[in-house]
Amino acid sequence: MAAGLLACTMLPAWADDTAAVALDAAQLRQSVPDAFADVLFDTPVAVRIELDGKYMVDALVRLGRDGQVGLQEVLDGVASEVPAQERNRYVSLLQTGVGLGDCTGLLCEGLVRVAYGVADSRLALFTDRAQREYRPDRYLALPGRGGNGALLGNQLTYVRRGRDLPSSGSYQLSLITSLAPWSAYSDLQISYADAGHWQRGSRVRKYLNNAYMQRDWHGLYARIGYLSPDLSTGQGNLAPIPFSHYNPILGFAFGSSDSLLKRSNKPSMVPLTVSASKAGHAEISRDGRLLATYAVQPGLQVLPTEGLPDGIYPVTVRVFEDGRMVFTTRESIYKPGNWNGTDRFRFRLYGGRRQSVWDYRAGAHADGGMLGGVQLGYLLHPQWRAGISAQQGGGDRQVGLFSSFSPLNALQLYVNPYYSKRSGQGYELQGIGAFSRLSLAVSHRQSARPARYGRSRHLRQRHTTVSSDWQLSDQDRISARFGHAHDDRQSTSDLSYYRDIRQWTDVGAQAYVSLSERLQGYPGRRSRGMAVGMSFSLGRAASSLGMGLGSRTDGGAGRESSAQLHYQRTFDESPLQAVAVNASHASHGSSGTLSARLSQRYLSGDGYLQSHGGGGAMLGVNLESTVVMGGGGALIVSRPAFGSRMRAGVVVDLKSETLPDSERLIARLDDGRQFRLRRGENFIPLAPFRPQHLSFDLAAGSRKGAKFLPQSLSVHLLPGGISRQRVEVIRTQTAIGRLVGPDSRPLAGARVRHLTMQAVAESDGLFTLELSQAHPVLEVVQADGRVCQVDLQDRLIKGYKDRDLVLLGDVGCH
Repeated sequence: MAAGLLACTMLPAWADDTAAVALDAAQLRQSVPDAFADVLFDTPVAVRIELDGKYMVDALVRLGRDGQVGLQEVLDGVASEVPAQERNRYVSLLQTGVGLGDCTGLLCEGLVRVAYGVADSRLALFTDRAQREYRPDRYLALPGRGGNGALLGNQLTYVRRGRDLPSSGSYQLSLITSLAPWSAYSDLQISYADAGHWQRGSRVRKYLNNAYMQRDWHGLYARIGYLSPDLSTGQGNLAPIPFSHYNPILGFAFGSSDSLLKRSNKPSMVPLTVSASKAGHAEISRDGRLLATYAVQPGLQVLPTEGLPDGIYPVTVRVFEDGRMVFTTRESIYKPGNWNGTDRFRFRLYGGRRQSVWDYRAGAHADGGMLGGVQLGYLLHPQWRAGISAQQGGGDRQVGLFSSFSPLNALQLYVNPYYSKRSGQGYELQGIGAFSRLSLAVSHRQSARPARYGRSRHLRQRHTTVSSDWQLSDQDRISARFGHAHDDRQSTSDLSYYRDIRQWTDVGAQAYVSLSERLQGYPGRRSRGMAVGMSFSLGRAASSLGMGLGSRTDGGAGRESSAQLHYQRTFDESPLQAVAVNASHASHGSSGTLSARLSQRYLSGDGYLQSHGGGGAMLGVNLESTVVMGGGGALIVSRPAFGSRMRAGVVVDLKSETLPDSERLIARLDDGRQFRLRRGENFIPLAPFRPQHLSFDLAAGSRKGAKFLPQSLSVHLLPGGISRQRVEVIRTQTAIGRLVGPDSRPLAGARVRHLTMQAVAESDGLFTLELSQAHPVLEVVQADGRVCQVDLQDRLIKGYKDRDLVLLGDVGCH
């Protein structure tokens, strides 16, 4: 059998090792045995297509005896090394047909030759760049148009603490719009705080956090407008600005960037944990602005941080029990961006005029003054990066350093010393280790503010946190946490032991023992506690049940015993995703908490309702929705179930008149995610800058046949970009027939077309094709180019209309 790479002329030097023999189309026909020719020619063949030696796609092609190659269907191209725009151009060229050998003329799109390898079924395309080294771009190609549109995000957080107690809330409105090649961003927040029964009135404040335009290039970005430099992305690669707060300027920012404003939706590397002695709730705020609120139960627990902004910044965590604030602490969120691993030098420059908008006040000394700064980062070693930041403005000079060192893959060390002429100096140390069975996180912060307002001594603040998790065996685990605020004399210590007892068919059980100690304020009020309990997972983790007993001593108040009961249930394919009930009883009284998480087409969020023995009730909610505008329409959607921030997307307008509503239609993305589609408008969130390929299909288990028009689409958007696509779903049947000519001989190699679907008749004339009931007309293109049409309406009416498989018999083309 002939083997090798078939071509008409000599291949480039770098391809010599893949080419054994060079043949033209005539020699190809002569070298292939007759028994193999009927299988190779004029029938679909699966091939690997390469462009200049780089993998492009896997596809089905038709190889004609005259040397013409036509692409029938793309099978796979997720791992393609060729840019999407160039890949689509050559796929379109192959669909129209090209010939083996040299390619000349205006329609070659840069191709100089085409070759086919029989031994490895490889179709090689060579361009006029083949002699030059091919280097894939390290950056994503910028979208050509990017899709005009806008996303208007709405987020509401509200806490009602009970009768005669102050309530608070926050409403945040964010806007992202595409004005190619620029993108516009704006974010405003309305904060509400009730003064409570001891004061009159309430306080409503409005903040404009930013309003700027941004443009991205390969490795760079530029912003202009009303912006806050210390809230820019890339905090993991650049030194944080010392004592930074919301510090907006009317100016510019310019610096390094990989994929700007792309939320990672990852938790803080240092967990945000709280310890409560009874049922209550926790509030996370930054600079006095509420970010999130969550219900807490007795014991140690980790607060969700996935929805908090990226970067390294301090937050205040307050714990409330029975409507009273019992504990407050300063913590740090550590969600750095990833270094891209190639550019050693990173930078950011910014400058402008400090400007107060609405209720934001930077201080009389700062408003209207000029501010400028620079942040630099350098990759000293693949495991060691460091940087410096400097800022001048408002009568203050700030300098900060940072160094992040990973001597081992499982160990990361971080140090950040800083100085401010006005605010003082300090440092932060962090160490994170994750070994085979042990994980450890250590954090220490210390700062000293200068003496003022009559104080003769500096105001010092020191805070240390240590948390650890040790997996003793497959069934045993120990978790420990220690936190200490040195100057405020506040400390918490928790030690817990967990044991997986046994596993039934659908039930798993776990027992635990927990010890805790809390020291708070002067003269050192100390409380100790112990809890034991068990938890069960029921019905393949669809629901869980927990119960526990506890005892604690609270200073001189004596000993108090308690009992807790917890039940949680999750739901699939329901707007109500989860519901949980918690009940506790102690000598001081009883309390109960009902919490739920919902996600439906227009709104998503979570909330809790809590009552305690004092007769009061507390309510907390976090709600979110987004208005998508673009493509000549608008719709309201909720945050997707996987939790990513929506920055761009495509609206799929689905039309289906033949399929029942019970049929599950889905859209798949390259990364494996899938979304359920309904009749009408559907929004699919996409990552900006990254080319995305969507394919439409029926969900697994569907017994109906259907065809999507179009079957797939490619989208490439800027932040804020919205694309709109109309997709029609057609009820189909699998049709099997045999093409024959006027002499009743099979028409081997003839192409059978139906709407966007097509098939190639085999050597005996047999073909298989998805056939639409609404348009049962076939178009047959014979090998000599003659075209005929065959109407199958009568055959479908005669008992085949409700079947999924139709046997057509001989289909004549005259």
